[in-house]
Parts: sequence; C-alpha cells; structure tokens
Amino acid sequence: GADSTGSVELPDGRTAWLFSDTFLGTVNADHSRPRSAPFIHNSIVVQNGTTLTTLTGGTTAAPTSLVGAATDSQPKDLGWWVGDGMVNGNTLQVFYHHYKAGGSGPLDYVPLGTGLATFALPSLTLQSLVPLPANPQIDWGTALVDGRDGYTYIYGIEAADRVKYLHIARVPVGSLQGSAEAPTSAWTYWTGKPHAG
Repeated sequence: GADSTGSVELPDGRTAWLFSDTFLGTVNADHSRPRSAPFIHNSIVVQNGTTLTTLTGGTTAAPTSLVGAATDSQPKDLGWWVGDGMVNGNTLQVFYHHYKAGGSGPLDYVPLGTGLATFALPSLTLQSLVPLPANPQIDWGTALVDGRDGYTYIYGIEAADRVKYLHIARVPVGSLQGSAEAPTSAWTYWTGKPHAG
C-alpha cells in the first residue's frame, strides 16, 4: 500500500508505478496491516504484463526507501516523496520532494527542496539524486508535459497559508538536468508575461 501514485510507460512496454510512503509485506485476513509491516518513504512497482515487482533500497529483510534512504534516520525527516517522471534516452528521470516534520500534527511538514533522480534503463538502478538549486517552497516536477514546440513543461506547486500557487518552467526536450554544477541551467520560467517572438 502506498500514496502519491504516478506512472511512466517504459520503452520496453513495462510500466513504472511511482509511489511515496509505502507499506511493504502482507496484510492480515481482516485486511489490516501487522504492526511489524515495513514502512519506507518511496518505492517503484514495475508492471510487466500481470507480473508486479517492487523496487526498494536496502535488502528484503531490511528494506529502505529507494531514493534518499540516507536521510531516513535523521530526526523528523519524512523522506523524499515522488513527483512526476519521464523517460530520457536510456534513463528514467523522476522528481522527488524532500520534507521534514514541522509540528505535532500529521500534516505539519516543511519542504526542504526538490531533487531529480536518474534511474538506468532497463535495470531501473538508481544512478543519482541531484538536489535542485530552487526555492524549497516550490515542489517542482509535480507534473511534466512534453509540448509540441520541442519543450518539456515542468509544473511546480507552492503552498502558502493553505493556498496553492502554480509555477511553470520549461526546458528543451531531453534537458531536465543540465550539468552537475548547474542542474537547472536550461530552465526558463514563466513570469506571467508573454515572451517576444
């Protein structure tokens, strides 16, 4: 069981189902979960026809989050929650949003920033998680759309005082990440004014 479901069709016909907080293991006969059920902050389920394979970090006996597991043991860290993803050449690139607990309520969380994870294809082995030098209040990569104009549009959501604001950036198709030193170097941002030309 998991939340924040997204999916990406892979070039070989499989589907990568992207999840945030994930319960692993079996359920009881009454459909409840055992208290011993492992819980991690993100996973991918790969669908190949009717066969489902769950990808996590760690081991079968001691699973960890697939992305950002190193932060899972930090106090108040809520892990990296999934955004949208897309295939780029021989990789799958997925946006993840990092959060920590910020209060006593279950939904009192504080955004720490966005990262772009790159998985090798067809193995779906995690190659990197690159933090983006962007405003941590904006969850970039909430949705991705390839336009007919040669650009990929990157949608971001900013939540402030219980109001959500939409942000939009774009990059040439295939350029979600620039260099390691400047990962958003190809991004241009919508400012509310039309572009000339």
